[in-house]
Amino acid sequence: LKDVGSVTAGSKKTFTITVTDNGNSQVYKVTVYYGEDDADNDASLKDLYVKYGSSYKTDAPLSPVFSKSTYTYTASLPLNTKTAKITLKLTDSDAIIICNDEQVSSTYTASNLKNGANTFKFVVMAEDYDTTKTYTVTLNVGSGGLLTNLVFTANSGSLNVSPAFSGDVYNYVANVPNSVSAIYVTPTAIDSSYTISVYKGASDYKTVTSGKTSSA
Repeated sequence: LKDVGSVTAGSKKTFTITVTDNGNSQVYKVTVYYGEDDADNDASLKDLYVKYGSSYKTDAPLSPVFSKSTYTYTASLPLNTKTAKITLKLTDSDAIIICNDEQVSSTYTASNLKNGANTFKFVVMAEDYDTTKTYTVTLNVGSGGLLTNLVFTANSGSLNVSPAFSGDVYNYVANVPNSVSAIYVTPTAIDSSYTISVYKGASDYKTVTSGKTSSA
């Protein structure tokens, strides 16, 4: 039994316990948070969102849409995405956020992501250091495409393409009359720095800037 000594309201103390057996050791760590009697008990978030890509400027929409009383979310990221930023905005700025047993800032960098599901649990601890709520965010890497929009037009106007565009649908069909002499493609990537090539054959292609229309 260890005497914790004097403590201050709103402080924390960490205790480390090491167990050794025949040269093998296991370390246990316990962090104790000391709350204040009149402290706020609000452990909610007022916003939560995920960004990735160049300078973390691309949004990864949450499912479901954020609500402070909803605690489990998923977001889709392109194949081979390695890092993303998860921003958690506290309702009460005196609350704290804990992830992997460590206090973290409101902007958490999720690194070393693997293709597939990557799950993060964030415990929001209120100012009273007693009330907690856990928000779970799963980043599904490789479940979304690299385009956010794809538009086909012709010299005679717009084209009807089936099915309607979706980032994770990769094959489309368009029926055009004989009067069409040119078809144009406007692809928009999830990151404007991506290179987009529009092929008309095995080797006949043009490089297109994201959000711009290809030449005929």
